[in-house]
Amino acid sequence: MIYTRTILKVIKQILFCGILFLMLPTQALAQEFECVVEINTDQLEGSSFEYLKNLKPTLENYINDYQWTEEDFEELERINCQIQILMTSSTSDFTFSAEVVFQVERPIFNSTARTTTVLLSDNAWQFNYPEGKSLIHDELQFEAITGFIDYYCYMMLG
Repeated sequence: MIYTRTILKVIKQILFCGILFLMLPTQALAQEFECVVEINTDQLEGSSFEYLKNLKPTLENYINDYQWTEEDFEELERINCQIQILMTSSTSDFTFSAEVVFQVERPIFNSTARTTTVLLSDNAWQFNYPEGKSLIHDELQFEAITGFIDYYCYMMLG
């Protein structure tokens, strides 16, 4: 009888600890970037480029939702970046030329302050982007749009 009570008491303690463990808040693992993309298409001639409005959220998701390293970053540790894309020309096969500026801010250790660490500019980006094209991370295959973005994201991480 004493043995049964002891076993029940131990089982209750284990259940209580298990339930308590499950109720503890878990840390959400954020990705490395908090990137905002701005696209200016004013220099493009024609009206068939309305679909380029979708490029902004597509690029933001491509950058922000991907885990670029094996490190786990907290929300305050994310790297803020702004990417400004000026579309300068296009061809009939959906090949675009653009000028791009990357600005990166990083948090200052043990502080809520941030500092600009990188300012990069590229005046000769060319890529093909037909309507409905998906951007997929593929380290084994080069594509002008994703390869360019990947290169600069790794530069910003460095």
